[in-house]
Amino acid sequence: MVPFKPKSYPERTGPVPGISLHEQVMRLTPALLCLCLLLPGFRGGAGEVRAQVADRPAADTVAADTVPAGVLSDLAVRLTTRGEFGGDWSQFRPCDASFQVTCAPGLVPRVEPDVQFSLESLGSVAERLQVDVDYDQTREFGAANRFELRYDGREGELLQRMELGDVTFALPESRFLTRGVPAGNFGFLAEAATGPVSFQAVVARQQGDRQTREFRLGQEDRGVIREDTTVVDDADHVRGQFFFLVDPREVAGHPHLDLLGLVPGAAPPQVAPGPAPIQVWRMERDPLRQQQVDGYVQADAVLEGSGGEEVREAGWWRYLRPGQDYYLHPSGLWIGLRSPLRPDEALAVTYVTEAGSEVGDYNPERIQNEGGIPTLSLVRATRGRHQPGRPTWEREARSIYRLSGSGQVDPGSVEVGISLGEESGGRTFLTRASGERISLLKVFGLDESAPFERVDRAVLFQPERERPDGAGLAGTFLVFPTLRPFLEPAPVPSEGLSAGDVRELLGRDANRRIYEAEDPFEREGSALYQLNVSLQVEGPGGASRISLGGFGIREGSERLYLGDRRLRPGLDYLLDTESGTVTLLQPETLLARSTSDRLRVSWEQTGLFRPRPTTVVGGSASVPVGEAGRVDLLGVYQVESDIRTRPTFGAAPRAGAMAGLRAEWDRDLPQVTTYLERV
Repeated sequence: MVPFKPKSYPERTGPVPGISLHEQVMRLTPALLCLCLLLPGFRGGAGEVRAQVADRPAADTVAADTVPAGVLSDLAVRLTTRGEFGGDWSQFRPCDASFQVTCAPGLVPRVEPDVQFSLESLGSVAERLQVDVDYDQTREFGAANRFELRYDGREGELLQRMELGDVTFALPESRFLTRGVPAGNFGFLAEAATGPVSFQAVVARQQGDRQTREFRLGQEDRGVIREDTTVVDDADHVRGQFFFLVDPREVAGHPHLDLLGLVPGAAPPQVAPGPAPIQVWRMERDPLRQQQVDGYVQADAVLEGSGGEEVREAGWWRYLRPGQDYYLHPSGLWIGLRSPLRPDEALAVTYVTEAGSEVGDYNPERIQNEGGIPTLSLVRATRGRHQPGRPTWEREARSIYRLSGSGQVDPGSVEVGISLGEESGGRTFLTRASGERISLLKVFGLDESAPFERVDRAVLFQPERERPDGAGLAGTFLVFPTLRPFLEPAPVPSEGLSAGDVRELLGRDANRRIYEAEDPFEREGSALYQLNVSLQVEGPGGASRISLGGFGIREGSERLYLGDRRLRPGLDYLLDTESGTVTLLQPETLLARSTSDRLRVSWEQTGLFRPRPTTVVGGSASVPVGEAGRVDLLGVYQVESDIRTRPTFGAAPRAGAMAGLRAEWDRDLPQVTTYLERV
């Protein structure tokens, strides 16, 4: 077989994007498969199909089965398919017959086929159509796939270039026009020229997002310090992760409970957990995992509300290990899960109170081994059963916000500002009747100790720093000193304000919907306030290897600046686009030549989840002005379309338009040059 050796072509202008849509590639596959059958070098096998065409050989060595010259002989194609078939028998004891999957396996196993393919094609058709396809179904990140068809016009023709697939819209060099328009788009691009005037038009679906990170390169013993800024809405409190083991309404001080400051005696002994270990159980919906005997029990979980309403969940429950699967606060009154609950999962608990009574059936395996169905105390129900007003609703904490997924945040570097709306145009303070202004940071209880106008370190929660040997929970969190901070703020002793005074000061700006709205879309989309956060994260290792915290980076879109100096790819650094890791080749030399140890990195990243697809429509023109300059014109329109059936409050689709004019003039000034030389 002739080895796969695609012909080289002139270098493209602009960076080559690295994103393609699976749907477009799948539509292209049947035509390419038919093409493979017509090409020489086709070979089939039990698990693999390959089609290869080499570069056009010399005229005197053309074989009899070679494709006619000038048609497809410059197109190289490689198609690889892989199919696997397998099955097995599984049976569990005890077994839940309601799943009807593995309780009574038959003689013939279920055979599940797994077929995957990859396609590479590079070359030209009739010397006018350029093909560049690189698709692999087994790749973990779609950013590595590429799809592009390009038509090149002849010199003097009106239409000079057309592209379909991953297109790059070239913009004039202006930071005002390029900040909001990523280069990676999937769609149609056309370029035309008439005389000295050139035109460009694009209609595409935007695929990438611009990201920026700043790092401070420390010494080998400190590692790399990353400077992050983020914005968290008041509706983005942590969900499905922090729960009370007791009814919080029975804890002294409710509803103004500072979770980090709770002590064991804060709850009555009839409900507070005693010295015996707490047993936490998680109901999961995966039947194969549920029927694994070790660590699972089949039980009912029940919780009765104050009004007599009862919520019940029945299924298989997995035992969670303390210090590994969850964090238990020293008060014994609340926990934090390492992995948040999904909407279709539930949480339950069993323990012995300080008074000696049992909450749920303690050690439920004992009852199951005797043939019975144990009963657990339900903490959180599934989906529709866990709603405002239902018994389990108050058991979930909604006063905790995640600032970073890393526990290596320097607490002294954390700065938080609260604004009503966006920070650029929103209010950051409230005005008392006397005319005195109070910052929202202080109103919501986050600025009670010196230094003022800065978030208190006491409200920062870092479980890994608290328990380095095993916390069962990772990250850095901000904890408000009340359960519903944006509806029922806590007292502000430093200003002499009671809880009622603060609530009256808040007035109509209190956000009730994020806590009490029945529609989950309304709860999650009714944000009023923003937490504007900046912090520093210390990473492991030295300054030579840096994790950007992003995956699927578009190749060629990165820009690295150490101080004011731009680093060169391949000479100063290497970038792994799939894992988002930068390796500085000579960090000591780079730092010695730079006046700053701050590294600024920007790149374009594939949006893994884009709830509002963005469409880009734009055009540009370049008009030369004599031989000394030119004028560039640009117009871009971006529109977001909501994939949901109706707009949600606070999350409506947005659109924006930009227009620009740029002039460039270059001319020698010999008089000025002569004068400067004399000076």
